[in-house]
Amino acid sequence: MESDAFLLAKALVTAMPAAWLTLGVLDNIIHPSVNRNDVARVLALEAVEGWPEVKQQVGHRAITKPMVGRIVFSFVLLGELLATALLWAGSIWFFLAWLGTADACANDRDLHQGPSAPNAAWRSNAAASSINVARRSA
Repeated sequence: MESDAFLLAKALVTAMPAAWLTLGVLDNIIHPSVNRNDVARVLALEAVEGWPEVKQQVGHRAITKPMVGRIVFSFVLLGELLATALLWAGSIWFFLAWLGTADACANDRDLHQGPSAPNAAWRSNAAASSINVARRSA
């Protein structure tokens, strides 16, 4: 069992980026034009305008269609939402484990028990293979 201080530290360390990402997600939802326009500028490769030799090499990759920029921004926002939700879930899980209402090691223990474990078939096949190799070399 993990120490209480370690569980609390895990909860806090996981909550900090979750809180930071929450602010970013909320800003992207409330004020989408701010970052959506930045995404469009990146896709259009506006940053290479001052370097003609670079623009000549990679300028053909520029994406200037506004709809593509909106779609990319939507995927970025979905990724942010998913990452934020997972970070908050992990932080809450660690906090509940610190309080004693959740088992921080339950998932780890369940994965390594019994024949229903995902790696059990692989382990048994690997063991059988090593036995067959030993028989062939004898």
